[in-house]
Amino acid sequence: MSKTTIASAWIFIIALAMGIGALATAPLLFVMAARGAALSGGRLLPSSTGVTGADGSAQAADQAQSDMAAAIALNHRLAASIDLELRHTGVEQVLATIASAAKISIAVQRSVYAMLPFGADTEIDARFHRVSVETALGRLMRELGLSMTLHAGQVTVAPGEELRLIGRRATWGELGLLGRLDQARIANFNGNLRTLLASVHSSVPLKLVLQARPTMADLADAQSVVRTMLPTSVAGALKAYCHSLGLIWYVRHHTIFISSKQAWVKRQLRRPVEFDFHHVPLRQVVSALEQASGVRIIPVAGLYKKAMVINISSSDGSVRQAMDALGAITAVGYQIVGRHVVLAPALAGLAQTNQLVGMVQLPLLGRIKFDLFIRRSQLSAAALGELESKAQRLFKKVAASATSPAVKSSNAR
Repeated sequence: MSKTTIASAWIFIIALAMGIGALATAPLLFVMAARGAALSGGRLLPSSTGVTGADGSAQAADQAQSDMAAAIALNHRLAASIDLELRHTGVEQVLATIASAAKISIAVQRSVYAMLPFGADTEIDARFHRVSVETALGRLMRELGLSMTLHAGQVTVAPGEELRLIGRRATWGELGLLGRLDQARIANFNGNLRTLLASVHSSVPLKLVLQARPTMADLADAQSVVRTMLPTSVAGALKAYCHSLGLIWYVRHHTIFISSKQAWVKRQLRRPVEFDFHHVPLRQVVSALEQASGVRIIPVAGLYKKAMVINISSSDGSVRQAMDALGAITAVGYQIVGRHVVLAPALAGLAQTNQLVGMVQLPLLGRIKFDLFIRRSQLSAAALGELESKAQRLFKKVAASATSPAVKSSNAR
């Protein structure tokens, strides 16, 4: 049952009649800036800095020298020994304690806490005796399915790829399974994935679900790729096998799924989302959809620069339904590309040929209501013409109210 609702129904009509151009220039709209979180990931490796171009080469060289000095200093601190004894302590506090003791800067991406079992308060035991700071951090990363990068004197902690692909807040059981898949080693591979998983110690039998059917030739190529990596971990073999086939693997409870990237994204877009936004910028709505789905949503260049604010709410509707409703309001289309969703104006080639144009709420039992969405193709030409005519009149009325004497008097001298 869908529960996606639109806070201001007239925006549907204005968007339909006036189009995105008129909506972006309407006098009642205003711009609200918002910062987006940058994404990074990978292993702990110092970044390289180069000097390019003739203009500003001295400044670039100074920056490169400064970054190199910061990287060297950080490497020295990571190589230093640390003794730590923390029991049943939240991961946020553990990282802060390590940063303080080692005198280093650790930045944690917001998505990390959204994917751990209990967020920043996920309790772990951190007991390290005469090990390097890098070793201590590495153990934490493996235990929690995280990764870290080193850049310009700072350690950045991000979700690891396998943790991201769970697509929601992980359970302790799933984190434990990821750890066992990483620890289990194999010396040979005959192409049978079930035999591969049998080498992983587990108190509960592991299940394998194949949601893609590659050709025999592709399977033979994937088997050859894995053999070139032996000996390796089971997780490494799964990653190489799937990468060769253009697929992905992820865990859910005691089951390992192998599917196409597009199928994974579609599954994530079926996740529920709940929000109630009034006069917020597009960026804020997209950020909420990204967090709810676990899918990275990439806007085309300049999309957030349009003067556009939105009224939209969702109560346990799916992310996909919310994105359809968002498209009806803004004329911004979306397309699944690999493991991501790309947003672009409909005129840029991602047009929604069957847009949502309205919603009817039907009462059911008690307070339960059913939201019935109406698409453009379901209306006759006469109905669409009447709807656009009403939208024109409503838009003029709204524009006139924005310049009423009461509003003008506030600027009077």
